[in-house]
Amino acid sequence: MWKYILVVICFIGFIIVGFYIFGYEPTNLILNNGEYSFNKDMNLLNQTGKTDPEALVYINGIPAVVDDDGNFYGMVGINNGLNIINVTAKAPFKSITSNIATVKRTETPHHIDVYYQINNTIQKT
Repeated sequence: MWKYILVVICFIGFIIVGFYIFGYEPTNLILNNGEYSFNKDMNLLNQTGKTDPEALVYINGIPAVVDDDGNFYGMVGINNGLNIINVTAKAPFKSITSNIATVKRTETPHHIDVYYQINNTIQKT
């Protein structure tokens, strides 16, 4: 009898670990508008957003700071040309979610143009 109880406990344990690793629904991930998040030279972006509490968030592979409410931020260097910002989030018992923002920076001797895009919505700063 103890053998069957042990088998059931192990089976339940595998299910719990499977849900923790692979999840059953995606982690919530929303990127905030980056329009006002650039420094004065527009070469640094403070990417912010919201996710599930206790989620791990990575911005271009670097861990972001996440508070108890799921708000996160992380600094990203912006170069001339097209910059891809890949944000991933993974909450316990949920699957990984990714979102991509693109920043196109063009610098001329007298002006800097930056186009910031999330989810196919273009914002010019």
